[in-house]
Amino acid sequence: MNFSNADLTDADLTGANLEGVSSGGIVGAPMHLPVGYQVALGYIVGPKANLPGANLAGANLDSANLIEANLEGADLTGATFRFTELARGNLDQAQLDSANLTGANLNGATLVGATLNDVNLTDANLGEANLSGATLTGATFLSTNVLGADFTGADLKNATLVDSIFMDADFSGVSSGGVTGSGSIFPQGFALVSFYLVGPKANLAGADIGDANLTGAVLNGANLAGANLTGANLNQAQLGGANLTGANLESALLNDASFRDATFTGANLNGTILEGVTIASADSSRVAELEAQLAQAIAERDARPTSDAFAAVQSDLAEAVAERDARPTQDALDAVVAQRDSRPLDSDGDGLTDAKEAELETNALEETLFVLEDYHDETVEALETAYQDAIAQRDSLPTQESYDALEAAYAATVLERDSGRIPIT
Repeated sequence: MNFSNADLTDADLTGANLEGVSSGGIVGAPMHLPVGYQVALGYIVGPKANLPGANLAGANLDSANLIEANLEGADLTGATFRFTELARGNLDQAQLDSANLTGANLNGATLVGATLNDVNLTDANLGEANLSGATLTGATFLSTNVLGADFTGADLKNATLVDSIFMDADFSGVSSGGVTGSGSIFPQGFALVSFYLVGPKANLAGADIGDANLTGAVLNGANLAGANLTGANLNQAQLGGANLTGANLESALLNDASFRDATFTGANLNGTILEGVTIASADSSRVAELEAQLAQAIAERDARPTSDAFAAVQSDLAEAVAERDARPTQDALDAVVAQRDSRPLDSDGDGLTDAKEAELETNALEETLFVLEDYHDETVEALETAYQDAIAQRDSLPTQESYDALEAAYAATVLERDSGRIPIT
């Protein structure tokens, strides 16, 4: 369905199936749209709406329902999505610079290659989202759920990471620098050191982490080409397969560090302390390789939270989601209020509306009693029959006057009998 450049003035689209609807350039305001849909900047916005390349810059889409919507390549610069549903949506290559996504639900959404510079992700849910190759410079993660998200090759320079959950996220190739924050839970092996996200396969090319304390750091497969590591403490660090091409390691502490298969082309190792350092090529002893892998696996295992802690977080998240989903939407509440207000008025509560009482010329403020016609006729006929029977019975009985006369005659006869007559013996 395509509503591009359509005039929807006073259109009633109640009950229409708008899944996959395309639009843009719409003029006029429709009278009614299905629940969850709205018109914003000339576009029909709602669940599963088809909006690739849409220009919604600056749009107010707070609390909108955009579940599984296609916003690939859309311009959403400066738009507000506070508490908006964007779960499983397609925002690949979308422009979201300075967008406000506070409380938004992007669970399972794809934002591959998206631009999210200075985006606000406070209290947002990005669980299992795909942000590979995304640019998030200056982004704010405050109490954000990023559990299991994919940040492969993402850019998090100058981001703020406070009290957020990045557990089980993939930080392979992630770029950083100027990162601030505290209280966040990072993927296994990662830590925030000297404003950089330091961990296995991290992209730390050109990073300035001189004098940093990287004791025991896990930097296997990390890209440290051209990095400044002068005076850094890398004792017992693991840098298997790391790229240290052109890195400056002058005066660094490397006691008991492991550099198996690492690349040092052009690196500056002047003044470094290499006691107990392991540097081996790819064809070194398989035993040594397995020992390193085992040590890493044990370290990663022991660093993970317990199953009980993880289950508790999952339970809290499920409860919060259930409470959120159980709340009625504003559209549903408005529908109930509208239905209530549209009911006809019945002031006396007798089942007859005031309009009907006016038609029948009865009092709308007093209860009106109605009897069925057949029942009324039967009742009248029965009463008339009973009346005629009562009249007949009445007329068959002596009158009060005849009764009184008979009693008077009786009394006179008795008197006559008893006066001057000889009693019978």
